[in-house]
Amino acid sequence: MFSPKTHYKAYLVYKVRNVYGFEFYPVKLSVGVVGTEGSKRAAYLEPERDRIPIDLQPTPNDVQFPMARVDGWLEVEMGEFFNEGCMNAGELEMSALEIEGGNWKGGLIFQGIEIRAIA
Repeated sequence: MFSPKTHYKAYLVYKVRNVYGFEFYPVKLSVGVVGTEGSKRAAYLEPERDRIPIDLQPTPNDVQFPMARVDGWLEVEMGEFFNEGCMNAGELEMSALEIEGGNWKGGLIFQGIEIRAIA
């Protein structure tokens, strides 16, 4: 249940432990109401910038990096959406994909997705 006429942002919340396979390609993140285009972001889930090869490091506006939270978890913004007032009956769709690299991946521990109202 979402409040009507309200903007929201969704965040992927996770930790890393011996993470591998996420340093070369950003993960494509999206969130939106089913049937709409939705909001899209890209993020490296690898928290250490220096592990990403210098020629692959993005410009600041292209791709985001995770932010550390005070509770010890990391978060990246998946996107945002606006509830016109009819979301009680609608569905919200979210995704996090990285299939370009074709390499094995591991070391992510997901807490979940956090949705926050924004002013």
